Amino acid sequence: MGNNWLSRNSSSSRGDTNRVFKPLNCILNDIEKLAGVSFGKRPMINASLRLSTTYERSSLRFYRHFNRLLDRQVVPYAVNESMIVDFRNDLRRSGSPDAECYWLLLARLAELALLCAGHYADSGEIGAAGDLLLNPRRIEVHLRGVDQPVVKERHRRLSEQLNPGGLSLPEFARWFRCNAVTHIVEPALLPDFAEQLTQSGWLVETFLTAFQDRMSQVAETMRFISTSVASMPAGSPSHRCWFDDTCYRDLGREVERTCGDIAYCSPYLTAPWTRDAGADARFKGTPEDSMARISL
Repeated sequence: MGNNWLSRNSSSSRGDTNRVFKPLNCILNDIEKLAGVSFGKRPMINASLRLSTTYERSSLRFYRHFNRLLDRQVVPYAVNESMIVDFRNDLRRSGSPDAECYWLLLARLAELALLCAGHYADSGEIGAAGDLLLNPRRIEVHLRGVDQPVVKERHRRLSEQLNPGGLSLPEFARWFRCNAVTHIVEPALLPDFAEQLTQSGWLVETFLTAFQDRMSQVAETMRFISTSVASMPAGSPSHRCWFDDTCYRDLGREVERTCGDIAYCSPYLTAPWTRDAGADARFKGTPEDSMARISL
């Protein structure tokens, strides 16, 4: 999807996070059991929303180098979740949330994760797609009478990991409700990216809406393939993602333009004077509860 759906005059108002994720949650509820976890969110740390009017020369070099590393990736075939996490961590360590390039590159990483998830779903790799869309990367289980939390094994059910006595599932579920709570420390990458970009106030509504719609398409493809029977072709075109890398490549060009011209205003970014006011409205009445239900 290219930037033809972007407008330089797009409104920056976008409602709260629950509105952004509501359509996706309806689909995810149907496939929670298949993935073995519940879709959950955590509170985001509000990044600085001040507009930077100047760049340090070293920052420009970093953003250009980072962007060109992304240009060299064979997308989506030679990219995986671990690589995307490493890229994101490098951006967080060396970039600045005051800079336009930071948010363009974070959006580009989100697009990269989405391309991978769509490719996995189209190929019937439900587990790999679910890791990017649904399955949190780290969950801690706090048990009554135990000082340190237990880290949930990502691809194993709690009824297997924490049930040495071999209780039946109903018995284990009753015990767990009375003796344990779960905490999502690191959500799955796609909802984590989507929420951070939404909360930041830097990305235009059209990009965020299109991104959320394609997340929903990944979930729909996963659900269709998981529930299809032998008489239903899993490769039906209407139930495929078929994502292309147009937006991913376009964001790379936007980074180059922004690095080359301090006065350039990318159509992917909101107007500078709207960001602080939007952040105040979004964070009024939060934080959200970070405890989540986890499939037993």
